[in-house]
Amino acid sequence: YQIIDEAFKETFFKGGTPIYNGEQYINRDMLKRFLTHLLKIDKTAASFSYICGEGVVGMPYSIESNGTAIDLEIGGTIDRIDVKDDTVNIIDYKTGGGARDTKTSLDEIFAHEGKSSGYRLQSFLYSVVIDELLSGKPVNTNGGGYDWGKALKSLKPTKVSPHLIYVHKESGDDKRENYIVDVENRAVTDIAAIKDEFMKKLHGVLVDIFDKEKGFTPTCDEKRCEYCDYKKICGK
Repeated sequence: YQIIDEAFKETFFKGGTPIYNGEQYINRDMLKRFLTHLLKIDKTAASFSYICGEGVVGMPYSIESNGTAIDLEIGGTIDRIDVKDDTVNIIDYKTGGGARDTKTSLDEIFAHEGKSSGYRLQSFLYSVVIDELLSGKPVNTNGGGYDWGKALKSLKPTKVSPHLIYVHKESGDDKRENYIVDVENRAVTDIAAIKDEFMKKLHGVLVDIFDKEKGFTPTCDEKRCEYCDYKKICGK
């Protein structure tokens, strides 16, 4: 627990002596189990080059909606990026209890209703942006004053693979490759294989979002609203 206690002291107790209550003891124990699980997974992937954690990335993207040109930036914060051999691994950590559905298609990922596959959409989006970075497109990776994009490109990887790691779930076979995101039961070992189709569908969604002639219809599945930042606006 030494490293965990030091992290709690620095970030939670602001340098003071950690004094845990019951809930914090539970969180401390859960964190230890999560980290132990992640180390087991990383051991199966050794050796690799760690690039960054909480890497902020943004890519300029333009659409046209109702005859109006709109300049956007798409991206977000990637939990972790590392490189093994010729592949960039985009790793998204999940602590939720959602089941791993291996039959999800791109159509289902972009469906307005039905079972949410937002985790896949997010990991694919990050992978596409990093693939654009590797191809020389303008992508902002200079978050916090450290341009991790330069470090990434210096290793000259040629592929980008998205991963979803459910840190609370342990199995008898925790190899890293078992966490590669899949589409219809096919592991996406290189985002280039689905990149064009994914971006076509994403483009359509963005155009719809900015279409002023289309009304907003709240989802019928209120479970989707539980962690939505905008639920107070739409009344859910």
